[in-house]
Amino acid sequence: MSRTVLFYGCGWAATNIWMPNLRRAGSFDFLCIDQHLFAQAAARGAVPPCLVLDSVEDLAAQTIDLAIVASPNSSHAEHAQALLTRGITTIVEKPVCLSRQDCAAMSDTARSSGAQLLRSCASCYDPHFRAFVDLVAGFDVSEILTVRAEWTRTAGVPSSKWLTSARHAVAGSSLDLGWHLLECVAMLLGYQEMDLKDASFRFPDASGTAFARWYGTEASGPEPVVDVDLAASLCLETAGGTSVDIKTSWDEEVSNDAVRFTVAGDRFALELETIFGLSRNGPRQMGITGHRHGERVDIRLAAKTPGRAHEIMIRQYAAAGFDPELLDQDLGQLAVLATAAEQIISQHDACREQALGSGDHHVSG
Repeated sequence: MSRTVLFYGCGWAATNIWMPNLRRAGSFDFLCIDQHLFAQAAARGAVPPCLVLDSVEDLAAQTIDLAIVASPNSSHAEHAQALLTRGITTIVEKPVCLSRQDCAAMSDTARSSGAQLLRSCASCYDPHFRAFVDLVAGFDVSEILTVRAEWTRTAGVPSSKWLTSARHAVAGSSLDLGWHLLECVAMLLGYQEMDLKDASFRFPDASGTAFARWYGTEASGPEPVVDVDLAASLCLETAGGTSVDIKTSWDEEVSNDAVRFTVAGDRFALELETIFGLSRNGPRQMGITGHRHGERVDIRLAAKTPGRAHEIMIRQYAAAGFDPELLDQDLGQLAVLATAAEQIISQHDACREQALGSGDHHVSG
């Protein structure tokens, strides 16, 4: 029996990630709420990928089995609330919400309506990251002293105003790449609360912006304005005293895109080098190195196709009937992520204002 999925926002993530993977995972029909979809499709000489509704008020005449919020970052909480209020099981793309207040409101609504609230967290399903998690799991969380997480791209700025305009995106690489890393770090550390201790951001200058070619399917017309951070360095500390360093960059001067995690304690140090997302410019050799239990670790990891983590995540979500309990998700985890994200966004906004006012493109909070 076919199930009906509603997309609130039907941009690149909905049409290029969710729709094809849901089709492979089962029988689904699609609807969407997106006021700009007709115009975007017409500009490309195409037709919309699904039936388009004008607003949530039109849902009264529809039977919706699942909703996916894939609108701009600034709208995620508002759109999720509108769906949860109607008792609809809802998956929210990252960043799920931007503040503790939004998190509390969404959680309260989900509890009162009986709707399920799930996070999209594809990077946690990445096969290379899961292999890394399995190695780290041999040690208690209390033994982890430091965690470093880094995602750098060369010429990797998304060609979408949804991700590069502060009005839509809220923040740049620190939120686009940073939420992925934050979720992975939180998973490694058992979702402990994290406090932001220091932050620095790099904003665009007059030299221009290098947009990601593999993201070009969404771009049409002139290149989007970029008025959010291109790179960020974030220093956090968990309630248990673990030091966490997160670095993100859309346009680093490096030969290839890369994701690195380093986890260390008194008896071990492990590093994963891989790539996340849909980039086709990852490291030539990906693997896990370091030492544990007095033995050297050097594991070569097999190549993976771009988007593999999304494919695994969506298949497992469908197999679990989109039940967060079966997927080891809970609202307490979301509260941890929202608390950290709120602090990062606050520092980003203050530094952005300073950068725009002074012309200094490297700003520390």
